[in-house]
Amino acid sequence: MPGAEQARRYLHGAWLLFRFDARGVDYLDPSVEGFWESFWCAGLIAPLYVVLLVLRSIGADQAQAVGDAVAEQPFWRIAAVETITYVVGWVAFPLVMAHLVRVLDRAQRYFVYFTAYNWCNAPQLVLMAAVSAARASGLFPGVAVDVLEIASLLYALGVLWFLARAVLDVSRGTAALIVVIDFLLNQLIYGVGRMMLR
Repeated sequence: MPGAEQARRYLHGAWLLFRFDARGVDYLDPSVEGFWESFWCAGLIAPLYVVLLVLRSIGADQAQAVGDAVAEQPFWRIAAVETITYVVGWVAFPLVMAHLVRVLDRAQRYFVYFTAYNWCNAPQLVLMAAVSAARASGLFPGVAVDVLEIASLLYALGVLWFLARAVLDVSRGTAALIVVIDFLLNQLIYGVGRMMLR
């Protein structure tokens, strides 16, 4: 587990990458140890993920985001499914990419890529929580929040594209393909989670 000073350094690097600044990689540990340490970010930002889920349920019209059936589920079941979904979401893409980087002849960049990818989840989650808070507050027109959500999603996808380009050193098209795979995989995991709560 990284110490407080290390975590601050890694998060600073992630913030730079989130702003499309490739110098952020210099603040990360590109070693195998740094790769494993980066998964501690999942625990670090887990409380914010819980806040995000609560904000989304508050901001949804009559619980449409989770569905009436989900809203009626006992808390322990919702917590169990969301925890499983969260963990699977953190490990599925690295497993897929472990094969893909070999196909792309980028295996030597795998560890530094996922070190950057994992730590970049922190600022991305902050962005999503901020947008969800805007919707939950009810202070903004629905259309405005919809536009904000789309813009934040496009920005987040842009960051993932930038990471693939800057860290894996692949072409624009290949970077876009990696982002599509990541996005579709996350949608699949989320969809299965919703099905488990029906």
